[in-house]
Amino acid sequence: MIRKKALLWWVDTILLLALAGIFVYSGVIKLMGPGAFYEDLLGYRIIGPFVAYPVAFFLPAYELVCGVGLFFGRSRKAALMGILIMLMVFMAAILSAWVRGIDVSCGCFGGELEGNVASYDPLMWLLRDAAMLLMVARLWCGPRSV
Repeated sequence: MIRKKALLWWVDTILLLALAGIFVYSGVIKLMGPGAFYEDLLGYRIIGPFVAYPVAFFLPAYELVCGVGLFFGRSRKAALMGILIMLMVFMAAILSAWVRGIDVSCGCFGGELEGNVASYDPLMWLLRDAAMLLMVARLWCGPRSV
């Protein structure tokens, strides 16, 4: 019989690995093709080209740093906070585009040039990000460090 504490340790470990993997992959794939991500950012019509250009380089690097930061106990809470903030911004951008009727490429895992385009489904994108928010909450409020 698996004890509750051991089971929670495994659940937290799996959540940590999944969340870290998502953000490391997302950051790396965008860093390999920042031009496509830049175009995706412009598609949301929230920021202009002068802001989108540095964001296209900074955000993927920040995703990568936060994903890697989850593996280190000292930086885990900061990484979780960074991921929380990014997810809230991502959800606000998706919701904004959806409400305004803008058909956008998600840009989440690279752009059209990389062949990683998600079909336009803002509700599923919001649900995916909400699931990741729950992962962040579990890891933040978990009884111990993973």
